[in-house]
Amino acid sequence: MSAPRVALLGMGLRLPGSITSPADLEHALEQGGSVVGPVPEQRWKGMCEDLHPDEVPEQPWTLGVVDDLERFDHAFFSISVDEAAQMDPQQKKLLEVVYEAVQDAGICPSSLAGPRTGVYTGAASFDRAAHAFAPGTASSVHAASGASMAVLANRISYHLDAQGPSLNFDSACSASGTALHYALRDLRSGVVDTAIVAGANSLEAAPITAGFHKLGVLAPDGVCAPFDTDAHGYVRSEGMVAVVLRRTENVDPRVHRVYAHLAGSGLSHGGRAPHLVAPRAPHQARAITQALVDAQLTPAQVGVVHAHGTGTKAGDLEETRGLTQGYTDHQPDDSCLLVSSSKAALGHTEGAAALVGVCVMALGLHRHQVWPTVDHTQPLPLLGKKGMRVPTRIEPWPHMDGQPLAGGVSAFGFGGSNAHIIMTCPPPPSDDASRPTQGARRLLPALLPISAHTRPALTHTATRWAQHLPGQDLHTVAAAAMDRRDHHRHRAAVVTFDTATAAQALEHLGRGAPHEALVGPYTPTGLAPEQLAFVYSGHGSHHEHMAVELAAALPEFADALERARQALGAQVGRPVWAPGEALDGFETIQHAGWIVQVALTDTLSELGIRPTAVVGHSAGEVAAAYAAGALDLEQSAHVMAARSRHLATLGEAGGMLAVALEAEQAHTVASDTGLEVAVTNSPQLSVLSGAHAGLERAAAHLAQQQVWCSPIADVIPAHSSLVEPLQPALRADLVGLDPRPAHALFISTACGAPLQGQELTGTYWAEQIRRPVRFTDAITALTRDQATGCVEIGARPVLSGHISDTAPGTAVATATTDPETLMRALAGLYVHGHTPTRPTFPATAPTFLPALAWDHHPSSVAPAAAVPAVPEQMTTQHILALLCGLIARTSGVQVDPSHDATAAWGALGVTSLDLVAITGQLRAAHRRWAHLTHSDLIQARTLARTCDLLVHLETTAPPTLMNGKS
Repeated sequence: MSAPRVALLGMGLRLPGSITSPADLEHALEQGGSVVGPVPEQRWKGMCEDLHPDEVPEQPWTLGVVDDLERFDHAFFSISVDEAAQMDPQQKKLLEVVYEAVQDAGICPSSLAGPRTGVYTGAASFDRAAHAFAPGTASSVHAASGASMAVLANRISYHLDAQGPSLNFDSACSASGTALHYALRDLRSGVVDTAIVAGANSLEAAPITAGFHKLGVLAPDGVCAPFDTDAHGYVRSEGMVAVVLRRTENVDPRVHRVYAHLAGSGLSHGGRAPHLVAPRAPHQARAITQALVDAQLTPAQVGVVHAHGTGTKAGDLEETRGLTQGYTDHQPDDSCLLVSSSKAALGHTEGAAALVGVCVMALGLHRHQVWPTVDHTQPLPLLGKKGMRVPTRIEPWPHMDGQPLAGGVSAFGFGGSNAHIIMTCPPPPSDDASRPTQGARRLLPALLPISAHTRPALTHTATRWAQHLPGQDLHTVAAAAMDRRDHHRHRAAVVTFDTATAAQALEHLGRGAPHEALVGPYTPTGLAPEQLAFVYSGHGSHHEHMAVELAAALPEFADALERARQALGAQVGRPVWAPGEALDGFETIQHAGWIVQVALTDTLSELGIRPTAVVGHSAGEVAAAYAAGALDLEQSAHVMAARSRHLATLGEAGGMLAVALEAEQAHTVASDTGLEVAVTNSPQLSVLSGAHAGLERAAAHLAQQQVWCSPIADVIPAHSSLVEPLQPALRADLVGLDPRPAHALFISTACGAPLQGQELTGTYWAEQIRRPVRFTDAITALTRDQATGCVEIGARPVLSGHISDTAPGTAVATATTDPETLMRALAGLYVHGHTPTRPTFPATAPTFLPALAWDHHPSSVAPAAAVPAVPEQMTTQHILALLCGLIARTSGVQVDPSHDATAAWGALGVTSLDLVAITGQLRAAHRRWAHLTHSDLIQARTLARTCDLLVHLETTAPPTLMNGKS
C-alpha cells in the first residue's frame, strides 16, 4: 500500500531582492538575474563594528540580505516593544511568513489551534545568541527566549495555539530539509493533520562570515556559478520561508490551490569522511535512494533536481557524483536529468536552503516550467558524460509517456547531514472545481469583508486587494475573505455586484475616501462585539413585491420561507400567501409579514447571525418570540394564525392614525377625540386608535394645529378597547400554548420591560392585543445598560428612525427582503464585530487574496530605549507615571491610575514575566531601587502599593525592602 502523498498548499517568504511572496519569487526566477549584492551601508557599518580591526575588508561583502530585517509588527503578535527588541530576527520574520503562508494556503489561521497542527523549523544561524550573550553584554528577562533556537518553532506554536509537535532542527544547511522529512513522517502517520515547516537564516554575526571567507568557500567576487568550471564559491544569504502541508485526502479542490505533492524524503550522513566538512557522494546517493523508495518511484521517473549547488569546486563535483549514483546510473542512456540551483540567483540561505529549494521546485511544478540557473556558462565535463544538463533558460517541464516527471531537492549540511525530497506535479483541477456556478449569484451582491489589526494595516491591505481583484469571480473572492481569513478589530466591507466596483471601493478605502459600495471602516470600541438585538416591525412594512427577489437570489431564504408557509398553512387549514401573490386584506398582510420575518430570522441564523435580545412591535412580537426561542415554529404559527383571524373581524370597526406628538400630547388629543394612544414609537411619534369618527375628529384638529398626521392603511383599531370582546376567544384558542425558556432576552413592547420566555402564554397574547405598544420604553430598556446594535427585521424598514430617535447613537441595520439592503445589513453587522460564520455563497474554485499587510512601527525595530535615570527626589505622581509607562511598554496594558491603582496585577493583565522585566528597568532607573526584586513587586500586588514601596525606598537610607533583603 502506497504512503499517502502530501500537498504543499501555501508559502510565505522573506528573501533578498524584496521577495515577500510566491509571485515575487516566481518573478525573480523568470528574470534570471541575481538578487545578492553589496551589504547596505547601515548594515555594513554594524558588521564592521563586530569584526576584529584586522578582518575589516576594504569593500562591503556581497551578501543576500533581507530588507528591514528587524522590522516587526510586534503588536499583532501581542509582543511588547521590549521583548521584540530582544528577539532573534529569525523569530520575528518567521512569525510573519508563517502567518502569510497559512493565508496563502487558504486556511483560516485560528482554525489551526489544537493538537492536530505541528510546527517544524530548520535553522543553523545562532547569530543573535552570539550577540545577546557576548562577554560584558547586559542581559534581560527576554534574552534567553529571544535567542533560543528552540523558540523558533515554539513561538509559532504559541501564537497559533498549535499543540502538536513543535521542533527545531539544526543539521546546518540541510536543516529545513530535515524538518520537512519529519513533518512528512508525522503527517503520513496521522500524528498531525496540518504541518507548518519553516526555515530561517540571518547574517547578524559578521565574524561567522569572516570565518567562511578564511575557509575559502565564499566567492570573493560575489558571483556564484553552480556546476560551472569557473565555480569559485558561494554567497551567503538571509532568508525566512514557510510552507503549509496537508495530506491530499484533506485537500478540498474548491478551496485549496496545490502547488505540488511531496511524495517522499530521505536523510543520511556522510559518516567518517576524510574531513568533517567534506561531502561524500555515496552517502548523498543513499539519501536519494531512500527518498525514491519512500516515494515509490524509480530514478527514471525523476526529470529535474534542484541541487544543493553551492558553486564550490569540490562540492559541485561531489554532488554531481552523488546525482550520478542516485539517478543517472539507473536511467536509460538516452535520458537527461536537468540539474538546477537557485543559489546563484538567491544566495545560499543555509539553514533555510532546502525549503527555498522546495519552494522553487513547487513553483516549477505548478507552472510546468524549469527555472534557469544563473551564471552557468561552462558546464562541468562530468555532467554531460553522466546524462545531466544545467538549464540556463526557462524550459518546459519534462514529461515521460505524457506524464510530468517528478522533481528532487537536495540539501547538504557542512557537518555531513544530507536530505533529499521527491516532489510530484498535482493532478489538474477538475472543470467543476475551477468553474464558478452562476444563476442566483447574479441576483445577490457579494459581501467582501476586509479587516486588520490597525487602521494603517487595513488601508494597506485594501490597496493590495484592489490591485488583485480584476479578473476574479467576486463571490468566490468574497467566500475566501469570509471563510479563510481571521477577522480583526478594524473592519470594512464592500457590497456590490461587480468586481470593478469592488476594486474601486477598496482603492478608496486604501486612501481613506468614501465610496457608495463601501461600508465602514469602523473599529468596535469594546473587546467583544456589542449586544445584538433583532427588532421586528409590526403592521406596515409589507409591500407588493416583497420577498420575490430574495427568494430567487438566496436559496436559504427560499427554503426558510417555504418552511414558514407550511407551518402557518397547517394552522389556518389552507394555503397561505406566497411571494408574488396579492396582499388582500388584513389577515393576509399579517400572515405575509410573519412569514417574511421568520424566513429572514432563519436565514440570518444560517449565516451565524443570532440575536442576544429581541423586541417585537405589535404583531412583530410573534416572530420575535420565535427568534428568542420561547416559541417553536409551530407554536409561533399557531399564535399568528389565531391572532390574525380574530383581529381581522374588526376590519370595519375603526383604524389608526400616526401623529407627530410625544406620548403626553397624544393622550390629550386622544382624550379630546374619543380615541386611545395605541403606540408610542419614539419621543416624537405616537399612534392613535379607535373608531372612524374619532379618527376624523383628531385628524381635523391636528390639521388646524399644523401637526403632521397620517392614517395607517389596511389596519384595524388595534390596542384599543374595541379589541376587548376578542380577548376571551383568543385566550381560549391558545390555552394549550406551552412556551419555554428563551435563549435571547425578550423585551416586551406590551410591558416595556423584559419577560421570561415561559411568560408568553395564551394569556399574554390575549392581553397583548389590547395593551398599547410601548416601543419607546422597550428600546430604552434594551439600550440602557450597554451598547446594543439593532437589526430591524421586516420586508422594508419602518422602525429604524424611531430606534435612532429613542436611543441616539445606536447602530441600526435593516434586514429586509431587498437583496442589496440585506447584504448591506450583513456588512454593517460585520464591521460592528458580528462576523457571519460563512459566506452567502460557498467557494466553487480556489482563489487567493494578498496577505494581510503588517504595521511596522519604528518602536518595534529599534532596541528598547533604556529607562532614563530619575531624579533623587520624585513625587508620587512622577513615580505613578513612570510605572504606568513601564507597564504599557512591557505588557501593552494601558493603566489609568485613577481607576486601576488598587486592581491586582492579574486583573490588569500584567503577568509575572512582565513584572520581571519591569523590575529590571526600575533597578536601572534609580540607585535606591537597585536591590528591588521581582518578589517585591509580586508582594506589592497593586500599582498603588508598588508606588508606595518605591517612594519609601527613595526616602529611606539604607533601603529596606518588603522581602527583608537589602
